[in-house]
This record gives sequence, structure tokens and C-alpha cells, in this order.
Amino acid sequence: MPTLTKRHETVIREIASPDRVRFDLRERRVYSHDTGVLPPLMRSFQLRVSADEAGSKMRVIDLARVAAEALGVKDLPDPNPEVLSQWAMFEKFSVMMTPDGMVAMMDTLTPQLLDAMPLGMGAMMRAIGRAPAPLREPLFKAMAPLLPLLFPRLLPGMMPKVLPHMIREVEAQIDMPDALRQQLPDLFPQVVDNALPKMLPQITPKYVPRLYQRLRTQLPAPRPTQGA
Repeated sequence: MPTLTKRHETVIREIASPDRVRFDLRERRVYSHDTGVLPPLMRSFQLRVSADEAGSKMRVIDLARVAAEALGVKDLPDPNPEVLSQWAMFEKFSVMMTPDGMVAMMDTLTPQLLDAMPLGMGAMMRAIGRAPAPLREPLFKAMAPLLPLLFPRLLPGMMPKVLPHMIREVEAQIDMPDALRQQLPDLFPQVVDNALPKMLPQITPKYVPRLYQRLRTQLPAPRPTQGA
């Protein structure tokens, strides 16, 4: 049976931290050729999604529903549409929280990242970007090995200024229920604090060329289209 992909597992580990995550490979389910009855919530969730992605007509029924119907409860609503809607939201978020997704977000937020740099470093980098190419390019080349060392030291002080902009980007790119939107200012900083430091070695080499291009052009980064 299909399960969460390796990418999903990686993102979950990065968000929740490896010591708090365990993927149980044992499968406890009762099924016929066209119906699956699953007790654990996540297996029921992922099997519904996997069946939808595969175009399978297999019915997935919660054990609680089977028990309720056996006790005479009728006309229970179909949870599948809501499950698939929630999965689409998680799928977009999981892509956003990969190194490539974070690089794209940082690219969009380059002006805010420069503004948040301490000691006037952002203004200095903007000035270098406006310099003639014979001066600018050697300076960019000299700075390139230093940025992977500087970013981990600078980001903790920069994040309080940048996080509100990151949250707005998440809200712009992902459709989510109002209840989750209201919790995002509390939840998203915890996710970033846990995930971003682990990804920086992969993010920085990909982001620096984009940063340099933004500095060369001094143009705002384009906002990603929703669902991209």
C-alpha cells in the first residue's frame, strides 16, 4: 500500500525534529478488494490521498464510522473532500519547507533580508550591487565563501524582522482555514527555528547567486504564483 513519500517524511522530521518523529512501518488494517478499514488516523489519511492520486476506486472507511454505523448511526458525512483539501495544503507547505522552497522564499524576500542585516551590511551590499561590474564582480567573488559562514550567525538576529514577511508569503501561497491562519504567527516561527538551521548548508549555495542577481538589478523579487 502507498505511504508518505520520502520527501514528506524528511519535511516532517525537519519540522518536528527527528527525536520526536517515528514512522511505523507496521500496517494494521482490514480490507477487501474494494474497501479498506483503518484504525490509525494518519494511515487513513494517507491511504485516502494515495487512492485519489492513483485514481483508485477503493473505499477507505474510518474504523469509528464502521462502529457508529453498526450501532445504527446513519447518514454520516463523507470526509474525503475535506481530507483531500487538507492534504493539498500540507503538500504545498511540504514543498515550501524543502531547501528549494526556502530558497524561492528567500529570493522573494531579498529586500527584507537586506533591510534586516545588522551593522548596515544590507546597505553596503546594495552599494556593491550598484557599483560598476569591474569593481562589483571581484567583490561578489570574494564575498561568496564568507556568506555560508555569516548566514548562520546573522539569521537569529534577522528573523524577528523577516518572519512577519515570511508569514505573509505563506498566507499568499497557501489556501488555509481561518483557524490555521490565526495560529500561523505562533506556529510558523517554531517551524522555521527548527527547520531552517538544518537546511542552511543546502540553501546558501543556491541562494547566493540569486542574491547577487537581485543586487545587480536592484529589482524587487517576483511574488510566486499560488500553487506554483
